[in-house]
Amino acid sequence: MATVIMVNSSLLPLLIFFIVLLQLFSSTSAVNSITIENFGAIGDGITDAGPAMLAAWSAACTSLVPVDILVPRKTYFLTSVVLNGPCNNSLITFQMEGSTLLAPDYKDTKLSSDYWIRFNGVQGVSLIGGFLDGKGSDFWKCKASTNTASCLPNTGASSLGFLNSKDILVQKLTSSDSKLFHLVFLSSRNVTLDHVTIKAPGDSPNTDGIHVQGSTQVLIQDTGIMTGDDCISVGPGTQDLQIMRVNCGPGHGISIGSLGKGAIEAGVEGVLVRNSTFSGSTNGDSGVKVSNVTYSNIVGTSATPIAMNFNCSTTVPCEEIILEAINLNLINGQPTSFCHSAKGTVRAGVISPTINFNTCT
Repeated sequence: MATVIMVNSSLLPLLIFFIVLLQLFSSTSAVNSITIENFGAIGDGITDAGPAMLAAWSAACTSLVPVDILVPRKTYFLTSVVLNGPCNNSLITFQMEGSTLLAPDYKDTKLSSDYWIRFNGVQGVSLIGGFLDGKGSDFWKCKASTNTASCLPNTGASSLGFLNSKDILVQKLTSSDSKLFHLVFLSSRNVTLDHVTIKAPGDSPNTDGIHVQGSTQVLIQDTGIMTGDDCISVGPGTQDLQIMRVNCGPGHGISIGSLGKGAIEAGVEGVLVRNSTFSGSTNGDSGVKVSNVTYSNIVGTSATPIAMNFNCSTTVPCEEIILEAINLNLINGQPTSFCHSAKGTVRAGVISPTINFNTCT
């Protein structure tokens, strides 16, 4: 006679977690796969998938073998989550092709939440595909029209952040309408962004596309950025940053060392910008030490008469700026260049607009 075991429905999520965890530990295959729907996620765009995402991450992080976390081709509402390391394995991949994640409304986001999705202290994490909808439109309107606590100028959540992490890959991801910055990398190492798309209206405030700070060995390639602030902002302490085949615009271009908020800040060194296009871009100044920066094979149009603006710090001038084959135009008229406290070299090719580092003020 068959034996029937009754399980309290409230214990089902916990039981599923332990079953999946047991499969991960007992398997001898190279990579295991789990799905967030194993942990209760419902792709209806309404039900909060945050608890399921955290449970899936916990199972993957405690596994002794690499894990693929599958996010099915559906729309999931996701509240703010923090995915902490270190993990027992250094290869966790989020397979997100065709899936959409919806951010919470700004009124439902905790004021202490600096990020919608935050990875902290992780190694070997990859995000492949997926669409992040930051739902920033109402938040921007609030910032423009009121001064309430939920939308003060310095509030808002960046969509995706990696902090104190290494060996990170973000590939074929689209980020749309982030409330604040789209992608942030702080104090991280060996980061690759490949075929990423970032988009927000040209008048959206403080929506930097990619912000890199205190990080080393960062590669941004084959990426399109359309936003209301810096396409790429490079903060203090960044070294060995390569930006290749990036389309920027609208936006404020690439701002290097643009913070300068503290009396003493780490410099920016070893930046290469190559084979990139700027369309309707503006630019900003610098407040930290900038050195060893190369701009090579750059084309595009400027939204302001000053197409190249090396406005460096008087106390810590920019050094070792190298220009190669640059052609920037202005829709109406001829663009100009400006330099202040900058030391550089024109190495090869035509530079337009012309610039003479020997006459910098």
